[in-house]
Amino acid sequence: MGNRLSQLYNSLNTQPGRVCNHFAAPTSAYPKWVAEDANNIEIAAEPHPGKRISKPCWLHMSESRYFQEVPPRKQVTLLRDPATHVISMYFHCTESPAHESRWKFMPTSLSEWLREWTEMRTHLKTCPPEKANSLFKCYNPINMQTSYVGGTGDLDEKFDVVGVMEEFNLSACLIATSVMGKVPHACNCTAATEPKPEVIKKINDHGVVHHGNTYITTAEERGLIEALTDQDQKLYNAALLKFRRDVKNAEQAFGVTLCGGKQ
Repeated sequence: MGNRLSQLYNSLNTQPGRVCNHFAAPTSAYPKWVAEDANNIEIAAEPHPGKRISKPCWLHMSESRYFQEVPPRKQVTLLRDPATHVISMYFHCTESPAHESRWKFMPTSLSEWLREWTEMRTHLKTCPPEKANSLFKCYNPINMQTSYVGGTGDLDEKFDVVGVMEEFNLSACLIATSVMGKVPHACNCTAATEPKPEVIKKINDHGVVHHGNTYITTAEERGLIEALTDQDQKLYNAALLKFRRDVKNAEQAFGVTLCGGKQ
């Protein structure tokens, strides 16, 4: 990754405890994660070799849905432009080795996949959600982000920070500042002589060939995507407004210019 983000990662890792990635585990398990922190122990090195010390999680991450019961001290999330997100879903399901066992269930073209989901949406009122979600045994692109955050409204009530993937560097710095309660050195671009933040150089592409932000779609595909993500577009626009406001507020509160730069 870029040097500045490497510095940011190192800054975050100096926090007491560790970052715990729960992958797709449901966020409703958060109380359990906290309760299990006492069991997250390791064998200490010098000066107390062999001593068992506690290493609690100071940051929990999950790819699951928003959970409002017993919320943590702070909640943050990242959203993505709905169009590029949907395109990425398709190619992740058809090209990523992680989904190789499901390739055979997927349509052979993006257009066909979008048409099938558009048809499915017309039957959602009578089709059980579990059946709809099992179509092609991969992602459901119908307003996926909206379903994960629990609607298009009240982002301020649900999340302390909502970052956007299209401005990942700035989002990472805003999240780090909120979580740590201070601006990490790697995120302070106040000085005029401060070098511009580097774009991430090392990206995990999950083995796919085609990517949402570079794939050229047809007019039909763009229309189908817009129809399938009508609520996601409202959510994303609201997220952008919150993101811009929160960046401005953080910069004013700490008297700095946060490092950014679109990806």
